[in-house]
Amino acid sequence: MTNHNFTLKEAIDAMLERSNMREQFDEVKLVGGWENLMGKTISRFTKKIYVNKKVLYLSVDSASMKQELLYNKAKMIQMVNDFVREGYIADIVIW
Repeated sequence: MTNHNFTLKEAIDAMLERSNMREQFDEVKLVGGWENLMGKTISRFTKKIYVNKKVLYLSVDSASMKQELLYNKAKMIQMVNDFVREGYIADIVIW
């Protein structure tokens, strides 16, 4: 009999990987935490958020906010990857 000592996080991560649910779980985590991650102002102007093939797509209903987000794209990528998991997002498309 083999004795494995896993943390709860390690067990959940292994289950998500085996069940191919990692991407859906990560997207739910990102969307659910968007306001805490980016703040109330950015959250208020963000109308749609989804991830496809390591690209975060954001629909923003303010031209000035869109420009601000585009200017800070590299910082946002790092923030999202720090929040969700390293390497989760490689690029952001804002429309």
